[in-house]
Amino acid sequence: MKRNEAVYLIYRFENNDEFLNLSSRYKVSYFFTATGEVTYDDIKKVQGEFSEEDELEFKTKDELTEFSYRFIETHNINSIYLLNTNDFNIGVESSNDLMSFRQVFSKYGLKIDLHKDSGGGIFNKFF
Repeated sequence: MKRNEAVYLIYRFENNDEFLNLSSRYKVSYFFTATGEVTYDDIKKVQGEFSEEDELEFKTKDELTEFSYRFIETHNINSIYLLNTNDFNIGVESSNDLMSFRQVFSKYGLKIDLHKDSGGGIFNKFF
């Protein structure tokens, strides 16, 4: 992976039945860059902190987001776009060319990045 390369993560939300005392979870369906899938070795460097299972699965969206932050830090990349499968499908259906397909993630997804504060705190943005 390259430093300025965008990383994309498509996940699905599974809401299990409370009657059966089963919890909800977020499962990663596809994790990739413009050059291909993120390797299993790259995932394992971060996954161990969250799960020992082969599948990337999280109990909450906060855990998924935290994994994304750790992935960015560990691999020194700029950002990850998170997108659920429902929004991905809606975006793909409305895409009619490659350019509009690439915009699906920025339009419907959540961008996670580690921009450092340039000093001056939050008021620096206003003044």
